[in-house]
Amino acid sequence: CRSVPLIAILYYIFGAAAFGLARGKTSLDIALFPLEFTTSGGLERVNAHVRILYGCYVEGAMLLVSCGLATLRCHSGAAFAYMTEKYRLFESI
Repeated sequence: CRSVPLIAILYYIFGAAAFGLARGKTSLDIALFPLEFTTSGGLERVNAHVRILYGCYVEGAMLLVSCGLATLRCHSGAAFAYMTEKYRLFESI
């Protein structure tokens, strides 16, 4: 999980290619492709199968976030550990 930042960048580029380039969008729409999948961004104009694929894409992004948090938790210094304890960042209710 140490290569999470690189994987996250590559994952975003993959999403831009899959949800922007493959659907023939403009360059600005490609860069901001996640906004299209919000209710205010025009979700009703997106085909159903593309919505499902985007849902899978978001699940993969959540997996990356969890790996990133686990990496931070395992390899953090004393200052970061103190901050997480003080603000209860990694505690569950």
